[in-house]
Amino acid sequence: ILNQPLVAPVAEQERLEGQLRYHHVAVREGAEAIAFFSGDEHERAVADKQLEAVIANSHRLVWRRILPKLNEFVNIVAAAALPYSFLLYQVLNSEECLSSDTAIMTVRMSMELLVGVTWVIGLGPSIATAVGLTRRVGSIGTELGFMGDRETESETETETERERERDGDYFVTADAHEAEASDDTELGWHGVSLATPGGREILTGVTASVPKGQSMVIMGPSGIGKSSLLRCLAGLWPVSSGHVSLPADTLFVPQTPYLTHTSLWGEVTYPATPTAEREHVDEDPLGDTYVDAHGVEGGPSTYGDTEREEERERVLEALRVCQLDYLLERFDLTDAAAWGEILSGGEKQRLGLARLLFHSPSFAVMDESTAALPVDLEESILSECVSRGITMVSVAHRRTVIPFHQLVLVLSDRYTHRVESSELYLQHNPIYTPPSSEIVARKVYPEPLPPKAATDTRPPAVPPPSPIKSLGRYLHGAFGHALSAPSVYCILSLIITAVLPKVTLNCQYWISNIIGDVTCQAGEAVPDTTKSTSDTISLLIALGMVCIVSMLCDITAYTTNNFSRERLTKNLHKKYFAERNYYRVATTVQGIDAPDQRISADARVAGNSLFGSIVPSVQGIVLMTKGLWFTVINCLIISYSFFNTEGADWRLQVVPWVFLGLFVLIQVIATRSIPAITNKLQEAEGAMRYTHSRSREFCESIAFYKGEEEAGSFADAALGPLIDRQISLARHAARASWFNHFTAEFGCTVLPLMIVSWLFPSIDPSEFSLLEQEVNNMMHSLTGLLMLAPQVAAFFGTLNRVSQLDEQLEVMPPLETSCIDSDRVAVQELDVVSPAKETLVRDLSFRVGSGLWDHKRGTIERPTVVGNEGVFFVPQHTYVVHGGSLRGQICYPLPEADVVSTPAYVFKSVLHVCQLDYLLESYTLESREPWAEMLSGGEKQRLGLARLLFHSP
Repeated sequence: ILNQPLVAPVAEQERLEGQLRYHHVAVREGAEAIAFFSGDEHERAVADKQLEAVIANSHRLVWRRILPKLNEFVNIVAAAALPYSFLLYQVLNSEECLSSDTAIMTVRMSMELLVGVTWVIGLGPSIATAVGLTRRVGSIGTELGFMGDRETESETETETERERERDGDYFVTADAHEAEASDDTELGWHGVSLATPGGREILTGVTASVPKGQSMVIMGPSGIGKSSLLRCLAGLWPVSSGHVSLPADTLFVPQTPYLTHTSLWGEVTYPATPTAEREHVDEDPLGDTYVDAHGVEGGPSTYGDTEREEERERVLEALRVCQLDYLLERFDLTDAAAWGEILSGGEKQRLGLARLLFHSPSFAVMDESTAALPVDLEESILSECVSRGITMVSVAHRRTVIPFHQLVLVLSDRYTHRVESSELYLQHNPIYTPPSSEIVARKVYPEPLPPKAATDTRPPAVPPPSPIKSLGRYLHGAFGHALSAPSVYCILSLIITAVLPKVTLNCQYWISNIIGDVTCQAGEAVPDTTKSTSDTISLLIALGMVCIVSMLCDITAYTTNNFSRERLTKNLHKKYFAERNYYRVATTVQGIDAPDQRISADARVAGNSLFGSIVPSVQGIVLMTKGLWFTVINCLIISYSFFNTEGADWRLQVVPWVFLGLFVLIQVIATRSIPAITNKLQEAEGAMRYTHSRSREFCESIAFYKGEEEAGSFADAALGPLIDRQISLARHAARASWFNHFTAEFGCTVLPLMIVSWLFPSIDPSEFSLLEQEVNNMMHSLTGLLMLAPQVAAFFGTLNRVSQLDEQLEVMPPLETSCIDSDRVAVQELDVVSPAKETLVRDLSFRVGSGLWDHKRGTIERPTVVGNEGVFFVPQHTYVVHGGSLRGQICYPLPEADVVSTPAYVFKSVLHVCQLDYLLESYTLESREPWAEMLSGGEKQRLGLARLLFHSP
């Protein structure tokens, strides 16, 4: 009952954490577009807002833990007080004084019995937390299983219908969600009606057939449903009515190709695994098998050197036709690289077309796959497709693609469509060719200019700082700013957390003194009622103080954790979103992997490790401080006991300190490798999360390519190093754990008895028991302290990553655009040097004007103000704000709060001009939808132009 309220907030906490991580991944993916828009402040405000939601829910979780925590401490204190209550009852009802041996034996036996019960009771919050986390993770499996059940039911319902149709055709009913290919030689839609997953009707009654050898181009305004026809053809969207036919040998080429960050060979052969990445396995009696580069075992290996060379030639030919063979001057065909960050938009589309030419399928479904290419290259590639006998179904806006198709499907509106020949369509809609007088200037380069030597001005990568420096940077980031009421409160919380264990210890001694005072009434009569009542009240007050002090100690640690993480992350946000560092740190700094992971997940882990966690099983440095405090006090007590023991040598007082120093030294040696392994583990975590984020970002492209198996192998490949490093961390932690358990078993049971018996052979039995108990307490404190050492070592490994990014952001040089403030935009004799130190002269772009790249020579003139008073950049791929409203998408990079007073007709007018006003039929300006997933490529570009009209620079 007490722990049930924890389940929902724990799941909500993980959801909010996921949103924060996804925002940072989106910033990393769209860094260049954000930099064009100068959206630094907007993105920082969004990140801070999502962080505040995480912290607010974390605070709610803390307060909901009060009752379970109170119940836990009540049980602990009751368990500790119950043996003394038995003794107190015996003393108050007996005229004789109990012996020390009897008292100690009774307490020990009772404590052993109650420790197990208390431990079980204390598992309540941990179980509630585990249920919340399991519910969130399990919901994915539940939903996937439900989708699988629906697919099975749909297949069962349509089985009879399929049997009635002619062999070779494939028909999809309205309930089907996945298309199955057949051997048919005709592709088409038959009476198909479409609606978005949200229920908005798009097209009605579309009928069109594409026989083999008769290519078709689909024309129509943006947003009419051209890409939606392709989605239903691929089985991504269900059809409301009608059916589609899809040949088996069909390849989809999306507008934005999914790049796998593998070798150039692997990019061209995607979604198939290239032979160059397969490794031979020695033949065994069961047959020859192969294992690809991702560790996935395949079927019989029938390829050899001839097949591999033939595949290599096909890859090179595809790159040559698509004019990407110049990449081989910088990269080997088998070199892996982050192609998504290296290639431009046009180069990415050419790589997608190279895949098409490599596979050379019978049918190719192309969604504006040549929109970013120059006309001459577009014509060259389409001519190659025609010569290879590839039947194309293309979505396009430019009429230059029509001569390479025989049919044109024209979509006029939701209900009107027609199919006509390309010759007839071009008669009414001829291709516009500008006269030569309209061409102002055309500069011809007879040959590429040789690259010039460039001085490397990139900031050097900062090495991981030392553990002490990392801790100092963390505390400075959390508390090193102007003092405020919350920061003063948290500093006091740290002091209270360090002082309260001493108060708790004093309360425990107070209880012992009360018991001692009562038990030492030897020879006296039974205490009177007043004396008994006074002692009982004192005992209850002491127990209450122990309970309250312990609970307050944990609450302050959790609160400090939340506040420190918020301050630290906002401090990182301030540096990360300044001077376009989010773009520069990802493109110009070597050694800083996954900055989004460091800011979101790593900062969270570091805070949990430092101040304790909402998850009760995670121990923090605060508990390490407690353990150290208790250990020192117990060492003082045992030294004092040795000093007061008759016949003891003064050198015996050094014994506990020798044990403390020896154990700490061994523990440092045992855990010295854990910080570095933890750092690598977090790096692998970041790589795995980034792999899944990219799969989510490009899910439609992956589905078009039918690359689920390949995407799964990439996820497995990212998971492999993560598991290896977890095993390595566990192996090194086990080495320290073995020593800890040996110390716990040997040091807390055998060693105290050996020390006391060996040092004091003639000691009194009563003093022997007391001295043994004190040594036992010291060893318990010492082993408890050592149990936390591996976790503290792992904490420093995580903290290093956050501190390294923080230090790298600080050493980033000021952003110098070297632009002359002017009321015009001009580029004069400009040499441009890319971050890869390649001199670019022929292909100037507005990246130079935006100041994202440094130029080597020449001058730039442009307005320095970005916005309605100066210059406004509109990139090719519009950045869509994650979780923003339609109003916020239009006014970006201005925050929505700044345009609240702007009349609604202003937004509606720019939507009308850009032909996006139909969105207001289903949504309002305040609607917050997943716009990045809902809008097509053309709609996103029109949204970027709507921003331009709204700002009117």
